[in-house]
Amino acid sequence: MNVEQAIIHSLSQGSRKISIHDCDSPPRNLEQEYNITGISQTYKGPDNQPLDHKYEINFFNKYMPYYSALANNFERFSKDYRAQQTLKKHLSNSNIHQELNTEFKALAKTNPEIKELFDEKDFIKTYNIIHGMCSGFNIDDINFYINASKEEKAESAIKKEIIKKSTSIKMNWIPAPNTLIEIVEKTGTKEKLEAYQTAQRVSRLPTSNLSIEEEIALKYGYGRA
Repeated sequence: MNVEQAIIHSLSQGSRKISIHDCDSPPRNLEQEYNITGISQTYKGPDNQPLDHKYEINFFNKYMPYYSALANNFERFSKDYRAQQTLKKHLSNSNIHQELNTEFKALAKTNPEIKELFDEKDFIKTYNIIHGMCSGFNIDDINFYINASKEEKAESAIKKEIIKKSTSIKMNWIPAPNTLIEIVEKTGTKEKLEAYQTAQRVSRLPTSNLSIEEEIALKYGYGRA
């Protein structure tokens, strides 16, 4: 099966229509659980009103099948450079890509902070930006998700795990470094985190050559040792 056939096959499988029950916002859930603010961000739609579930549902039901087809086949052809280039070209020439770019530009008029993130040639990136906006992720978290390196994301995931182990705070996403700091400060758990880290250092074997962060990376498979 070549690239074009793979895309057609993926699209033919369809995608389950989402409803309001599928709408979720991890940062807003965290704010609600700990009675804090300033972690999530609310963006405006083209009508200058806050993005609502209606916009979110329409967006996902229109673009998700194409996103899934592209993302899945990118993974499939990950070691085939020519296939990936063909995949990109196929989508960049399609009307759906142009429509997504038009969607983004309309949102950028009411949310100028997203302009610098835009790459009109990258469907996946543009989709993920709007997805992040619908889900209430702040601009730092969106930027981190689409632009951070694998190593930077792994480091944030490690820190998130340390915070979870020391304070029981669960984050169902990988926050940007600044967001991690905000969460610790706003939930009033900085002392717990510092006490945990101190206790771990005191209880460690003198012969160990790994840091706490490196041991957690090793334990949870974040690719660092």
